Amino acid sequence: MMVMPDCTDILFSNDGTGWGPAGRLQNRGPSHCVAARGVDGRDRLVCARGFGASDVGMRSELYVEEVSQDSEYPSVAPLSVFRTNGDFPCVLGGSQFDAISWTSIVAKDLNGDGVTDISAHLSHASSLVTPPIKAKLATLCAPGLNGPPILVPPADYLPPAKDVELQWIADAKGGYAPSSQTRVNLKRLPVWEDEPNP
Repeated sequence: MMVMPDCTDILFSNDGTGWGPAGRLQNRGPSHCVAARGVDGRDRLVCARGFGASDVGMRSELYVEEVSQDSEYPSVAPLSVFRTNGDFPCVLGGSQFDAISWTSIVAKDLNGDGVTDISAHLSHASSLVTPPIKAKLATLCAPGLNGPPILVPPADYLPPAKDVELQWIADAKGGYAPSSQTRVNLKRLPVWEDEPNP
């Protein structure tokens, strides 16, 4: 399985004789994607992306797309959805800033059962909105007071980001379940409350 570059929505697969179009992808603009083969022999596309969603912040999500012969478009199942507002502190309020970015997704057998699982890494920087941070943002955000909102890199005002690994173990139905450590890690991350999260 492969995806054509530049956010095209055509998915290709190889049946052993060559590559050919297998279906259409929803144009979701992912930053990372890997193909993962399930126990049923079907490839699924596991992708991560971040995008603007509302006035409370950005969404950063990991999801699975699967092409079906019965439908023109693939089904999409979220694995995890996070709220991240750290890139736009000048326009987003709240008592805490979180910055999340996906750094890698790898498809590999994590538990030795011969089935492809998913290991995803993200960086997470977080801080309560303290007086020192407010003072720093007052300076950083000043250029945008009389113009369009500016993007402020989280590294300019948040503590160093930490690497977090999320492991998703393939199940017999072609889905994925978080490992026990991943369930612990997810509780430390700012999940998007109206989306299904483990």
